[in-house]
Amino acid sequence: MLQQIRNLKKKRYLEKLTNRGLSLGKDVYLNDGFFLDPSHAELITIEDKVVFGPSVTILAHDASTKKVIGKTLLGKVTIKKNAFIGARSTVLAGVTIGENSIVGANSTVTKDIPPDEVWAGSPAKKIMDTASYKAKLEKLPKDSFVD
Repeated sequence: MLQQIRNLKKKRYLEKLTNRGLSLGKDVYLNDGFFLDPSHAELITIEDKVVFGPSVTILAHDASTKKVIGKTLLGKVTIKKNAFIGARSTVLAGVTIGENSIVGANSTVTKDIPPDEVWAGSPAKKIMDTASYKAKLEKLPKDSFVD
């Protein structure tokens, strides 16, 4: 019952944001606790087969600039196909995350991530490409994984 309520709230929230211009692809999985900038939803594009870990935040504005120059900075955020954003990560205004890229948990993405790369940290930096990450994972014991 609790999960049904969560799903209904999530569905309503996403409908509200898409009505405000959010572009949301197919087969997108947004884990619990995600936050998509509601004041500038029209600047956010999430393409097909993107996965968010828990508590991911996407911001399409930076209001701190208002203190300095009297105006809020806006920037389009695009998450390309098949990207993965790890738990509690924040993606800032003006960023594109490339196709098949992975953002590690607790990262702050401040600049564009090219396709097929693994980034992590605050600010996020390149760790390796996804082919190297796959090779590294394949060396781990098979019983380290579940389907």
